[in-house]
Amino acid sequence: MLNKTKIQNNKAQVGDTITWFVATIAIVVILMISIIASSFAFPKSSGVKAIKTTDVLASKSLLSYTLTKDDGGKTIYEQIKQDKFFSEANGELGQKIFSEFYSNEYSKVWLGVIDNQGLSSENNFFGRRGFGVKEEFSPSSPHVSQTIKLDEQNNLNLMLYGKK
Repeated sequence: MLNKTKIQNNKAQVGDTITWFVATIAIVVILMISIIASSFAFPKSSGVKAIKTTDVLASKSLLSYTLTKDDGGKTIYEQIKQDKFFSEANGELGQKIFSEFYSNEYSKVWLGVIDNQGLSSENNFFGRRGFGVKEEFSPSSPHVSQTIKLDEQNNLNLMLYGKK
């Protein structure tokens, strides 16, 4: 009598197990079908293209550059904020850091002081910002722009334009 009860209980467990097993297989099959369908619907070549407007390394480089101190203990940020242009030492260091390092990745590099209207002053190390003025807001032109506020009217701006 005890054996019949055990056998009947096992039948109930087998039925429950088969139900869960079939349900799990059905869920896996539905997931696989949806993944395959989405891969056909959105091929890799026509994926969403993000426009890169920031570069973490460039941002950290610009911040480190502005915090560099001269022999007198004055930071480059303080010097540019006061003078609104690059000294010989600041400009050469900026060229060494930005032109030499980022020219491998970007076709044009510019660092300088711009005012609130986006007008730039020419400097002896990076020239006049002749690029990136109109292209700056165009989603089709790849660029990176990093800005540090100097005062109410002026900003220090790093433009990396034309990803290679």
